[in-house]
Amino acid sequence: MNQLPDEIVNPFSSEIEYTSVIEHAGHIVIKKWRHVFITGIAVFGIAWTLVESCNFFLKIDLSGLRFYSALGLISLISAVVHAIYSYLNSSPVELVGLSKEIQRIAILKRPFWEYRFAHTLLKEKLSKIDDRLKGVLDGKVYVEISRKPKIQDYLEWIQLRPTNLLNMVNIAKQLLVYELPSAISKTKDSEISPERLISCIDQIRDIYQKTCDYEIDGRKIEPPDGLQKIHNLQSGWSKVIRDGIGQILIFLEEMSNLNKKKLKKPIEFTIVFEEAEGIKEFEFEMQKLDKTLPGLLLKEMF
Repeated sequence: MNQLPDEIVNPFSSEIEYTSVIEHAGHIVIKKWRHVFITGIAVFGIAWTLVESCNFFLKIDLSGLRFYSALGLISLISAVVHAIYSYLNSSPVELVGLSKEIQRIAILKRPFWEYRFAHTLLKEKLSKIDDRLKGVLDGKVYVEISRKPKIQDYLEWIQLRPTNLLNMVNIAKQLLVYELPSAISKTKDSEISPERLISCIDQIRDIYQKTCDYEIDGRKIEPPDGLQKIHNLQSGWSKVIRDGIGQILIFLEEMSNLNKKKLKKPIEFTIVFEEAEGIKEFEFEMQKLDKTLPGLLLKEMF
């Protein structure tokens, strides 16, 4: 997995981890044999009681070895079906609180389940944040202006905008290029840990929330007179991170739909973090302030 333009390369490798039907059957036998036994006895006991009631009250003869053998077989099948249902719907401790869809992905563990798990959970965690951020970027969400700082205070704030953006982008790169691939990788020495994967996705959610807050914060401020152009240039810089997140979601979805039988060569994927739109013009305008700032300060005083 590559990341441009800084050319951060992470050539990670992972074995395909999945649980076959036979392995699931073995797990059910090991974990649920008591469940099958007790449920089978209970079903057979209830059925036996109903049969005896029919014999006594309705004078219907439902006796005989053949009939009771069939009754025993039905009880066993019912117990097995109930055990399978219980197995598929049991929630491991580390998955408590997640949706049933995500829990089912982790329990069934079909080929490339880790990518499907990460894609589904990431979409769930980010959907509300992304809807709000998209609404803000499109001008469809109202953001109340809460302050109009003096020129010096405003300049201190605006000068930190590129730095804060860069810090968020660097964290996003680290999470998307290194941490997430590592969390979904199975090696000979380690299995995939749902807990670690959930933790990584929570970190991605947190930085995405910071990205949304960053964009909203820029719209809460009314710039001083004469600095409107500079202020407008920094609006929308959060798209850099939003686009990166969108690319990783596409990658995870494509991986989750792969056919392991047709996979014959390594997968290559590139995440591109484009330069924030208007950043060079912003820097140019900030340099021009050296000439215009004294006039703006004088105008503010009077």
